[in-house]
Amino acid sequence: DPFFSEFIAGIGNKAAQLGYDLLVSTRTPGNEELQAYKFNVESQRVDGFIVVRTRCEDARIQYLRQVNFPFVSFGRTEGSMDFPYVDEDGEYGMGLVIDYLSGLGHRRIACIAPPYDLMFARHRMVGINKKSASLGMLAGNLTLVEGDLTQRGGYEAAKSILASPNPPTAIMACNDLMALGAMSAAQDLGLVVGKDVSITGFDNIPMAEHSHPPLTTINQPIYQIGTMVCDMLIRRIKGEMGEPEQALLTPSLIVRQSCGPAPLGPLEREEVT
Repeated sequence: DPFFSEFIAGIGNKAAQLGYDLLVSTRTPGNEELQAYKFNVESQRVDGFIVVRTRCEDARIQYLRQVNFPFVSFGRTEGSMDFPYVDEDGEYGMGLVIDYLSGLGHRRIACIAPPYDLMFARHRMVGINKKSASLGMLAGNLTLVEGDLTQRGGYEAAKSILASPNPPTAIMACNDLMALGAMSAAQDLGLVVGKDVSITGFDNIPMAEHSHPPLTTINQPIYQIGTMVCDMLIRRIKGEMGEPEQALLTPSLIVRQSCGPAPLGPLEREEVT
């Protein structure tokens, strides 16, 4: 995953600079994952944790708060927020996408959403719903399909979306990998991305700039976020952090060639004539 490669590079370089080593551990969500956290705490194998892809009800964070073990999260949760975190404002970011697509004349829009148990998925969907409501658009015209954050998942979701009798003129994917998969699906169906259908992503991974066509996306400074969470964690381990530090970063829209004016469909052509 190029997103996490960039993120881990930021953590690893900052950790090495400050004299610490990075241990990367992945587990499927559930009891096995929580047991791994407990083992690492009780065995004193690590000095602290960076928790990623936070969930709405996150057992990892609940446990670490309960035992008062140093951690910083990349992402927020529901409920009490009395812990240090860095996050990007996904609600604002998706609002930028809706604004941009609306300005290009798009009204039939599809969204390939992340799994809804992830907290960042909630924030991004709130952004879509709020901005579209404020613009008075998408009334019954928003197609929502849940993806799995992978390129293959974006490809399959987009194939399904574009096979509908009156397909959307734009697809918003909630991460770049799904957007790149959606672009491949559109091209395999003979569509020209940026002309026949517009596609947007979220993250601005390095691949986004070099895709064909280059992907319009929301930029978040992935490497910088990695360095930030690492720096916060090490200061927490050393007892140099008083109140929990919390940083909510404002993302920006990067406009490239994967988007263009909305093409006229049958209904729009009837209105023009």
